[in-house]
Amino acid sequence: MDPKPGLKKSRWVSFFHQALPLTFVAGGLWAASDGALFGCWPIGLGAWFLAWCLRKQGFWPLIALCFSAFCGSALWTRHGLERPDRNLSENEGPILLEGQVQGREPGQYGPRVHLRNLILKSPDSYPALPPTLTVYLPNQSALPRVGSRFRAWVKLHRSSAPRPVWLPFQEHYQRWRPHVYGTVKDVRLIQVQSESKQLSQLSEANRQLLEVFWHGQASSIWRDRLNPFGLGHLLAISGLHCGLFYGLMQLILFGIRRPWVRMLLTASGLLLFAEWMGWSASVTRACLMLGAWQFLPFLNRSRQWIRLWWGFLFLFLVLDPIHYLSRGVWLSFVASLGVMLGHRPLEKSPLIHPLRYRLRWIPPILGAQCLVIPISWAFGCFASPGGFAWNLMGLGFLAVLLIQWVLVVLSLFFAPLQSLANWSDFWLAEALNTLAQTPQWGWVAQSVSPLCLLLVITAMALALWMGPREKRWFLAVLPLLLWAVFWGPKRGPGLYLLDVGQGQACLLVDPSGGAWLIDGGGKCPSGLDLARIVQLWGGQKLKGIFISHCNADHYNLIESIPKNVPIYVPHNQYARFHTNPLFESRLLVPVQQGWRTQVEGGQLEVMWPPAEADESPSLNETGLAIFCDWYGQNAWISGDCGRWAEHQWIKDPPPQVDLLVVGHHGSRSASAPAFLRWVQAKQAWISCGRENRFHHPHEETIRQLSLRGVPISTTAEAGTLSLPLALPP
Repeated sequence: MDPKPGLKKSRWVSFFHQALPLTFVAGGLWAASDGALFGCWPIGLGAWFLAWCLRKQGFWPLIALCFSAFCGSALWTRHGLERPDRNLSENEGPILLEGQVQGREPGQYGPRVHLRNLILKSPDSYPALPPTLTVYLPNQSALPRVGSRFRAWVKLHRSSAPRPVWLPFQEHYQRWRPHVYGTVKDVRLIQVQSESKQLSQLSEANRQLLEVFWHGQASSIWRDRLNPFGLGHLLAISGLHCGLFYGLMQLILFGIRRPWVRMLLTASGLLLFAEWMGWSASVTRACLMLGAWQFLPFLNRSRQWIRLWWGFLFLFLVLDPIHYLSRGVWLSFVASLGVMLGHRPLEKSPLIHPLRYRLRWIPPILGAQCLVIPISWAFGCFASPGGFAWNLMGLGFLAVLLIQWVLVVLSLFFAPLQSLANWSDFWLAEALNTLAQTPQWGWVAQSVSPLCLLLVITAMALALWMGPREKRWFLAVLPLLLWAVFWGPKRGPGLYLLDVGQGQACLLVDPSGGAWLIDGGGKCPSGLDLARIVQLWGGQKLKGIFISHCNADHYNLIESIPKNVPIYVPHNQYARFHTNPLFESRLLVPVQQGWRTQVEGGQLEVMWPPAEADESPSLNETGLAIFCDWYGQNAWISGDCGRWAEHQWIKDPPPQVDLLVVGHHGSRSASAPAFLRWVQAKQAWISCGRENRFHHPHEETIRQLSLRGVPISTTAEAGTLSLPLALPP
């Protein structure tokens, strides 16, 4: 007879509550991250066998239920992700769409609007539409007013983010939910029910701020202002704003003494807030959880935030398993978990310093920040300890923005306040710009698979929950230290062609960590910039950048590069670079044919343009062409030079080229047969974006390279390309 059956039962129930949700999430992550479904069956059979062996210990129901949850979650997740009505494919022709304008903003390639509540008018056979859609309009289009009905013939396109580094969450998300955007070819294909309404003399920043808090519209100006501090999330109407709205309602309804009346009014207010803001995923989660939090006492249930969170998490994952790969879900979950685990009640004692009682709010925030660090590494490969301080001041930033918003609203009714609103916006922008100039430091680390991330968070949570008071913080930080050691930046030399979409960036890293960039344009994934990508590939100090020519797809990413790094540009395009605002206060060095610089293990030589050249048909033809001779291997990097420049090159003696970085992204305007015979490359790399609208690389370029037996690699298919180097002993 068991002497302590109650203790055994409580231990079993405790293990059940801890292990079952984790195995459920692990099964879903296994399937969402492309784990083989047949792998679930050996795991399940092994779990049942282990449960049978431990049947006398009383743990067999726990093991059986946990691994049944693992297998069931994996099967359901794969079924939900592979449903054809949720996976959009690019349509062949335009479709007639109608939707409500949620946001609008000017863009580099024309204005764009963000639509919600989409209705398909024609054709009827299209399987499904995304919940929201961004539509790019012709340049001469007027931006419709937020809230108006928008109707147009739209051509849908699939868009894929570049892969300069391994980001498994992003790759799996794009596989199951490819991003779709729309374009309108002509203004005559657009119908708007209500015309644009100008907001008098308010500045553009004030206009966008008005629509941020009134309609939940994205703001490009305020996003750029707050992103340096990691506070861009304050502009997205999310769970934080729902919590503030909930607290405001509690203050307003404080005088109502009947709890059920206060509960109904609070729940109704949350529903109206979510309806007005568009029922985004974050708003929906927050409103449902706060509403349930309000109802639990009337159901004679104790308020336990973590169980409530688990319940709604299961609901969302069952309805749409794509939430397994959503950064917002992970951030909201681990932040809530860190706040709860970081807090430990302090008993009144003369042995405890009174200051500890006053600072008892710091450990919960510190716990949330610790658990957010692995999320930042997994989704953005960068975590900054300064984010802890900025997040503490986040509510202060939000309060300032709300005060500015109230001033803007009042200025709509009292015209004299418009100048005051514009003046305060100017000084607020200056203050944020000054703060943004302060150096920010942090740690870069490579991403890990979803299951590894779950394991790290579980280990940190267990350390904060079960660890001794004196050691729990050290035990919680230990997984982060192991991550930084084993999945830190790459070490050692290498030559890389970074996947930056429809742009080009070639990186050379020497054994001591010095780095050289040849071009730096294109697109980076959300949360990453070019400087951090260089660090992830082992570049500890950037020594110089070569910009082949003055086209944005070859230089637009250098904004994150320190301004003391010299930038080498073609001498005949120096004036264009000098007048470009992006290169203001940067060190520009004009170079020409024959210019050389020594690097560790070799040299970089400029092969084009010459000091005096014939008139060329375009800027591309007078761009830089670089020859890299390094540790016994060499590469020819053509930039965007085309057949006109290639015709000049073949007049010189042929070089010995191991690697050819094909010119102009594999376009048919470059890589002439005569040039390919002259260069005699052993392999060829092509920098181009996945599903790019130019259809690079051209089939003629691929055919000419294949006829000569040259192996071809493209960033569109393989991501970042690397050349292995054998260092001399």
